[in-house]
Amino acid sequence: MDAAWLAMLGVVGVGSLVGGVYWSAVLREVVLSMRQLPTARDGLAAAQRHEAKAHGHAGAWPTVCVIVPAYNEERVIATLARSLVRQDYPAGRLSLVFALDRCTDATAERIAQATAGSGVEVQTLRITRCAQGWSGKVHAVWHAVNHAQPARQADLLLFVDADTELEPQCLRATVALLLENDLAMVSLGSTLARRFWFERLVQPVTSYELLRQFPPRKVNRRGGRGRRAVANGQYMLFRREAYQAVGGHAAVREALLEDLMLAKALRQHGLALGFYLAAGLLHCRMYDGFAAFVSGWKRIYQELSHRRPRRLKRFSLALLLTDLAMPGAMVGAVGLGALAWAQGGASAAQAWAAAAVAGVGAVAYAVYLGALVTGCVWGRTPAWNALSQPVGAAITAWILWRAAVDLESGVETRWGGRTYKREPRFEGDHWPWQAYGTVPGWYRRRVQEAARAAPDAGDAQAAPAAEATSPARA
Repeated sequence: MDAAWLAMLGVVGVGSLVGGVYWSAVLREVVLSMRQLPTARDGLAAAQRHEAKAHGHAGAWPTVCVIVPAYNEERVIATLARSLVRQDYPAGRLSLVFALDRCTDATAERIAQATAGSGVEVQTLRITRCAQGWSGKVHAVWHAVNHAQPARQADLLLFVDADTELEPQCLRATVALLLENDLAMVSLGSTLARRFWFERLVQPVTSYELLRQFPPRKVNRRGGRGRRAVANGQYMLFRREAYQAVGGHAAVREALLEDLMLAKALRQHGLALGFYLAAGLLHCRMYDGFAAFVSGWKRIYQELSHRRPRRLKRFSLALLLTDLAMPGAMVGAVGLGALAWAQGGASAAQAWAAAAVAGVGAVAYAVYLGALVTGCVWGRTPAWNALSQPVGAAITAWILWRAAVDLESGVETRWGGRTYKREPRFEGDHWPWQAYGTVPGWYRRRVQEAARAAPDAGDAQAAPAAEATSPARA
């Protein structure tokens, strides 16, 4: 066995060992999260305990107002509306408010058709302009909270996105979790749709990257050090007094990730929040095409990183290391070790060293797959996604890098019918070499021109400053 073989075996062996240690830590964290944190489905048992204490009295359940901001959502709003009126929450304790933000399509008609005859109180607000200095979605929600009578009277406020769908038990389960754990807010990580190739291959890794940056056990930790704050704006259930204590949506009027900012506000006020996996009780269809998928996740990652390009690039490189390089080293260790053992012509010590490298690679790869499969089980994702992880990781790392480059290039963010100029933050966050923070001029011009040329129907929707409120009981 020559020196080149020994060098290669040493490299893949060390890589496998490091990867095995890293993925053992990941597996441990996933197992502890599964054991210590409830999912939305666990809230069903909590609901039964609550009803047993209340002896089945419906009045023991707090009143809930569901607020849905909608911007030209005629394709999906009926699905959500039907799922909301089918909730098994006690009769008379649930109301719905749809805040239509400068809609020009048939969203209102779809809502009326889907909720007709349900017996649930439904109110539709038509909002024709967005106040200066507000993001569109945040303004629509704030308007509903302050102008819809059901929202001003409810004990709990639930904010859901128009592209979601709730199983009939979802609301009752999450309310029970909030009450039983004495929380100020409960947010769910939704079970995402799997229609398109990027939803099946890439989306599990984009979500995994979010959980890696915000480990669920740290997010749900009360008091002490090491806490993180995050929420999912697709589903946020607040106690009214907690929502008002942090200033509500008015306090985050310019935020593109208002859910993250509200979660941080709760932490700053010493209020407890719960961030749990939906486990199939909440479904979401986020994007209808790969371009929208990339654009949406770039925006999410930019805001989660506080618009720091270096941080985004570091996350990108870390993902390539842990999810491509480490598994590659494990596979290489097995293959090269087995090949070196089979070739013969080596001393006994070299042969056993090759076998040891192959064994380390095999064990490390088993741990890697075990961590991913366990995570798939926890998140109700098909287990075969563990095998496609490297492909999803490569594309997710590219999205993270592109998010950083867009910030450096001054590319504007288009979302919710408005265009936002998000300035990158470099203070105290530089690379050791001077070239960091610079982008080739030709690339900057190309991405800026592409951004300006992209159509955005929402920008043309500025309407007169009149508002029509049409309450109705469906």
